[in-house]
Amino acid sequence: MTSLDFVIATSVDLKYLTKKTRNLHEFETIKDKTYLEVTEQFEDEISQWLKSELEQPNSVIFLIKIKQKTIGFAHIKILANPNRFTIYHKYGYIQSLWIDEEYRKNKYASLVINFIEDIFREEQVEYYELSHASNNSVANRFWEKMNVDRFSIHRRKFLNHSK
Repeated sequence: MTSLDFVIATSVDLKYLTKKTRNLHEFETIKDKTYLEVTEQFEDEISQWLKSELEQPNSVIFLIKIKQKTIGFAHIKILANPNRFTIYHKYGYIQSLWIDEEYRKNKYASLVINFIEDIFREEQVEYYELSHASNNSVANRFWEKMNVDRFSIHRRKFLNHSK
């Protein structure tokens, strides 16, 4: 298997990150009755949000590369735990993980998760969380293979809306 390189993203990468975040949004909302409609400024808003995330000390966005070709990205965070009743003072959060479709069956995502988990361990994070769309069967299967437990269910109901 070809090895992966992980490169910290910068503002130079915003166009790529915005495009792939759009791809991720579309992938997760296909045929989803709980789809949140987006504004015409979606890409501008995502780009501005990503730019601010690049500047946050608790946020890391990195590009996933094979032989200098970018094949995806991941966005992780290390957050203070708001639940002071637990023994865990901080936790990791995987905000986004995207690997281009032609690279998904090569087990690269597993290598990315190993890399992320190493970062979390170095930062003394004892657990991490993530979210994905309930209809995303690709993500469901992947996270089950990675032994990530499902612990919560979120639901959505539109009120006074044509959907």
